[in-house]
Amino acid sequence: MTAAGAVGAALVALAVVLVVLAVLVGTARWVRLARDRRRRRRAAPLRPLLLEVAAGEPEDAEHALEVLAGLDAARWTAVEGVVGGLLLKVRGETQRALVDLLERRGTLERARRRTRSRSLVARAEAAELLGSTGQARATRDLLPLLEDREAEVRAVAARALGRSGDASAAGPLLERLSSPRDVPARVVASAVLRLGPDAHPALATALRAAAPLERATAAEIAGLAGAIGCARDLLEGLAHDESVEVRIRCARALGRLGPRDALDPLAAATGAVEPTALRAVAARALGDLGDPAAVPRLAALLIVPEHHVATNAARSLTQLGPAGRAALGEAAAAGSPHAEDALATAALRDGAEVAR
Repeated sequence: MTAAGAVGAALVALAVVLVVLAVLVGTARWVRLARDRRRRRRAAPLRPLLLEVAAGEPEDAEHALEVLAGLDAARWTAVEGVVGGLLLKVRGETQRALVDLLERRGTLERARRRTRSRSLVARAEAAELLGSTGQARATRDLLPLLEDREAEVRAVAARALGRSGDASAAGPLLERLSSPRDVPARVVASAVLRLGPDAHPALATALRAAAPLERATAAEIAGLAGAIGCARDLLEGLAHDESVEVRIRCARALGRLGPRDALDPLAAATGAVEPTALRAVAARALGDLGDPAAVPRLAALLIVPEHHVATNAARSLTQLGPAGRAALGEAAAAGSPHAEDALATAALRDGAEVAR
């Protein structure tokens, strides 16, 4: 066979393969659509029951749940996914009743098995369902997924652990920040925040971790969560941590938490020898702290050359009552543009509040 003939035969074979692939893809899509249409037809008569579960009176919801519990396999399969989705939309007794229904129908047991599936989608869907039950027992199946080879599955598992309500998951979640198979810091922070005050001891432990990202994220969460029990570790981090980012997060958290003994460390963090970013955040935190004793230090910062430091100091002075406003007035009379801007902004804000 000539070279041209060989090339022609190869092209024909390639065309046949492409046609076969197109037929297979089209057939698979048709089968999937047909299956979905059948499920929708079976689910349609059951929609009123689902509405009663989601928004009906307690006795109506109880009746609807009993009817759903007695469905045959085909009709249950048609509504199983919708019932699972309702877990995120209901609370209290209704949620617990739905969890009990899904347990009785074997849905949750199948989800536990699917966390070990070879399919990325199956593992992620199983994690989402188990987390939405709000049950601490889901932790056992979700924790291994934090080490999943797929980043998407790890993120879904982290969110699910946050919804599970099991504070024991806080430590493993924070450890994921410094793992080779990591989870994004924003996902971890959101999950740990959802776990509530019982997760605060894990934050204190993470503030002493070896990894800077773990310490920085723990500090940020502590401030947002109102974890006053972490104040001592935050003060230590502000004063001595080797990472500037960790010190910045500690300063911001201390401003939000407002411990009385944070005034002097925050004032020290505005010193000229400190990094500019830390000085700016510490100046802002002194305003959040709300202690008028910070007025002299903030007033001194109005004349520093670093714009963000002076601006934040001026803004903080507007938060410190008459003493802060008086210091701004003196600085504005002396020609400080930062004081003038802060007073003007405060006047506009005060006027808007009066109008409301």
